[in-house]
Amino acid sequence: MPRFLRRFAGPSALATLLVGCSGSSSVASGSTDYPRASGTTCVAEWSTVHVPKPSKSTAGLARLGVADVPSGLNAMAAVSSSDIWAVGAFTKDSTSLQVTALTEHWDGTRWSVVRAPHDAASTPSGPPGALLSGVAATSSHDVWAVGAVARATRDDNGNEVDLDQTLAEHWDGRRWSAVPAADDSQDDALVGVSARSSSDVWAVGTSNHTVGPNASFVTPLVEHWDGTRWSLVHVPTPGLDPANAAAVASVFGGQNSGEGKPYDEASFSAVHALAADDVWAVGMIARHDDTGTAPTQTFTEHWNGTAWRVVNAPDVHVGQLQHGADDSLYAVTATRADDVWAVGAASPEGTLTLHWDGTSWSVIPSAHGGSDSYLGDVAAISATNVWAVGNAIEHWDGRQWTQTATIRGKTFEPLAAIAAVSADDIWMVSEDDFLHYTCR
Repeated sequence: MPRFLRRFAGPSALATLLVGCSGSSSVASGSTDYPRASGTTCVAEWSTVHVPKPSKSTAGLARLGVADVPSGLNAMAAVSSSDIWAVGAFTKDSTSLQVTALTEHWDGTRWSVVRAPHDAASTPSGPPGALLSGVAATSSHDVWAVGAVARATRDDNGNEVDLDQTLAEHWDGRRWSAVPAADDSQDDALVGVSARSSSDVWAVGTSNHTVGPNASFVTPLVEHWDGTRWSLVHVPTPGLDPANAAAVASVFGGQNSGEGKPYDEASFSAVHALAADDVWAVGMIARHDDTGTAPTQTFTEHWNGTAWRVVNAPDVHVGQLQHGADDSLYAVTATRADDVWAVGAASPEGTLTLHWDGTSWSVIPSAHGGSDSYLGDVAAISATNVWAVGNAIEHWDGRQWTQTATIRGKTFEPLAAIAAVSADDIWMVSEDDFLHYTCR
């Protein structure tokens, strides 16, 4: 499996909803009440709809002991209550573990698999493969999905290897088509996408740069669609500039270690465009020590209409450790320029929620603790109604984050993505089930 496809087989790629339901069912959540904009409350109702899969099932993979195959849905985008998209990956071949792109659509009545480039039906058997990790929509005939497609090539020793390249696909209301995206290196991938209009779309991800037989570093990848083509946009990253020979030399010079060593890995996981001059990208940054390990740190950048700039974001401090927590941001959303949320993980502390108030980022205590806890996606309906999902469901009411009550005594872990049509109509997804929230 190519590098990005392996790397992405993480929190949001392998999701399992522990409801124990198949087909479609409805269960009431009891006394769980949530605020409406009018100030009244409503009683939540939850229902599950099984995720349809392409013709070949991946059920046999569990029996084969395959635990890290990214087969499932990774992202969602809603146009209306009868027009919702979900994208991800499907493991077509349990022998070669070939991963193919997966797109699914809700028409108001049912979810169905929709044919797309690089899907299970159009991809020949055997590696390499492809996956989709982000989706954004401006209308029913303007939807973008991004990810990575593996390309077979040869390394410096002549060995055949599969490297990732950026993948962008567009829905025009009738069909999906592949649209050439820009590449920053021989091994890069797009992870998140945000669209404001048909001529203003941002996509972010990661790019791996090899500078020697055993030396490489990772930089953030940012691209913009202007209505005609995708183009690379420069992002400043501390000490990580492939075009700067001195910066590259300092990364691998070996003269520094620990806190004094330059950063050698940074990537973006998500992007959110509020306006033409107000775009946020979030992810992680790290400097590896002599053992090859290092705690990751939160990493955010902002587009002001002219250029990207690094914006300092806080990290969680762990008193009993020599360093801070492993902090990573996986998703970002906003309602206004002074109301931006970014969510992720701070291991071993638990879920991580950051808020931007127009001036600075701050850590807001979240509801779910534990070393394996994380939030992989977030949707903001208003300043007092924000949802985040991962291996927990959390809700912000304007004052605090709370964990949603369990259904039938079972928790939802983990959920990969969320899409909000309105305050009373929200969809979430795991590997096997869509979870639909309504409030009456």
